[in-house]
Amino acid sequence: MYIITNINKNLWISDFTFGEIKLVVMIHKIKNIKISLLVAVIWLIVGILLTFLEPNNLFFTLFLGSGIFFTTYTLQKNKILL
Repeated sequence: MYIITNINKNLWISDFTFGEIKLVVMIHKIKNIKISLLVAVIWLIVGILLTFLEPNNLFFTLFLGSGIFFTTYTLQKNKILL
């Protein structure tokens, strides 16, 4: 018997049954991990650039704050963040 169940977008559980032996394999998609790392690198680059270009700008504070919120709350809630 072979069953694939999609629990989250980044987690697949494959259930193999061989007689009395039941093997459960959890596989994380590398694609979602690469996306979270890419988002983190983009926010780091944007933060460094905006710090040097406009250090006292209100837009910088709001933009970087929303990015930090997105990466720590939304991605962690979806189990995409490492």
